[in-house]
Amino acid sequence: HAAKAKLKRYKQAVLKAAFSEGEPTRLEELCEFITKGTTPTKDMLPANGTVPFIKVYNLTRDGSLDFTIDPTFVSPEVHNGFLARSICYPGDVLMNIVGPPLGKISLVPDDYPEWNINQAIARYRCKSGLRAKYLMYYLLCESTAQELMATTKATAGQFNLTLAYCRDLKLPIVSIKQQDVIVAHLEDKLGTIDATEATLDAQLFESTRLRQAVLKRAFEGRLV
Repeated sequence: HAAKAKLKRYKQAVLKAAFSEGEPTRLEELCEFITKGTTPTKDMLPANGTVPFIKVYNLTRDGSLDFTIDPTFVSPEVHNGFLARSICYPGDVLMNIVGPPLGKISLVPDDYPEWNINQAIARYRCKSGLRAKYLMYYLLCESTAQELMATTKATAGQFNLTLAYCRDLKLPIVSIKQQDVIVAHLEDKLGTIDATEATLDAQLFESTRLRQAVLKRAFEGRLV
């Protein structure tokens, strides 16, 4: 467990170091209109909907989107009508704005050509001068999440992040070429960290399994 905690700290150090240079620039200047989703009424969520509707529990802390968890769909009519403002496309970056916890970030995959989101998620669509993965990794930084937390308003234990602050958040911007280098570096480093963590998890699982087997044999009086 101590080793896993060290890996987590190292991962955050790698992320933070990647954004140590650049000109702090408001995300509103780097992205198309930043918006959030809307919650449709129950009758707008038919059993035969075809457009995937993303909720906070589908977002993750590693940039991926897990749509295997209770997948919800809306009809094309609702998607293009009531929810038209929050249509998402592959490559959009999503962040939850209601917590705790905050800091769940996902890059929309290309499993479907179009998606939609509920009211607890903000959508970033990068302009030509910003790579989506560069933004994604910046939002995954713990220091960014802490900065966001400092601006939230808590009501009955729930934190709400305003769209105004989502737009005002400043990202250290570098050239596209440098962004690509940084993203490649992060994918290499974080991939190694994740592989190490998976190995640790497997070792911990095996250790627990062996310990339980030994205890079982002991209680059965077969440990000699």
